[in-house]
Amino acid sequence: MIKLLPTASALLLACCSYAQTEHVMLIPGWKVGDARTLHIVKNTNETVNDTVRINDTREADALVKVTKNTANAFTIEMPYKGEHLAKTVEMNLEYGEGDAFRQEVNLRYDVRKADGKPDLVNWEEARTFVKNRIDTMRAMSADTATANKARRGMLALLEKKDYVQWLFSDQIGWITNVYGRTMLPKDSLHAMEKNINPLTLHPLDSLTTKTTVVISSLDQAKQRMIVRSEVYYDTKSYVDMEKKEITATAGVGIKNEKDKAEAKRKATVLANSCTATAKNLTNTTMNTRTSWPSKVVSTTRINSKRTGKHTVLTETWTVDVKE
Repeated sequence: MIKLLPTASALLLACCSYAQTEHVMLIPGWKVGDARTLHIVKNTNETVNDTVRINDTREADALVKVTKNTANAFTIEMPYKGEHLAKTVEMNLEYGEGDAFRQEVNLRYDVRKADGKPDLVNWEEARTFVKNRIDTMRAMSADTATANKARRGMLALLEKKDYVQWLFSDQIGWITNVYGRTMLPKDSLHAMEKNINPLTLHPLDSLTTKTTVVISSLDQAKQRMIVRSEVYYDTKSYVDMEKKEITATAGVGIKNEKDKAEAKRKATVLANSCTATAKNLTNTTMNTRTSWPSKVVSTTRINSKRTGKHTVLTETWTVDVKE
């Protein structure tokens, strides 16, 4: 097996002599003191029945630094600003102008050398950061029963390390997602996996996905490799659940049998019109000399129809990684 190493001579050996016959394994090959700035641009566009509901662009910078090198892992640190925490129902959309939402936490990850998998070491500190945001939002919003229920649910989830790590997975993911893959250049790697349902973004709700990964470009002279990843979500279970919800209470409380039958018929028509598709395409440009990504473009597109609403949501992250 030929590993992609951060040295020119190893790269030449891998690409020239064995590129078409030997597997390439993408692994981090960093050094203490390595630092990168991530310039992150997030564009969100949502239309409902062909009417634009959201057209929003946000930009932010994040610094990543390698602080430790052990036998099994690299330790990297990155400050994470409050307004980046997009997965907690976009708290900052409504309340993001206050100073409390400009706070940040310094995340510390151990990234395994064998496969590039990140482990959030100071997850309890990150959890406290999220709890403080929840407390701030509570102080600034109406204290309703629904809000209290949602808050209790999130606080319960925050006791789990996996959930906290998922909340903060975006930025570290731009750096590490390509690692741990072993493939032949130009060949496709296929995998059936479980991933978070992008239609609900709830950590306990997952869908089966079909992932295809390929090294779509390998330029020896420019020391550049592009890894293309396509993820297709199997949304059948989600659509079936939506249909069940629509028909579950149809006709309840209606005494007239004819009217009840008509209510059930209409509910069935609405249920049968429900559809949903979700897919993600990510292109990661790697610097084969340093083993760092230099650019990531990731687009998720969700197309759904439910009870007369046709919603198309497109979210694109463009991340430029600069030395």
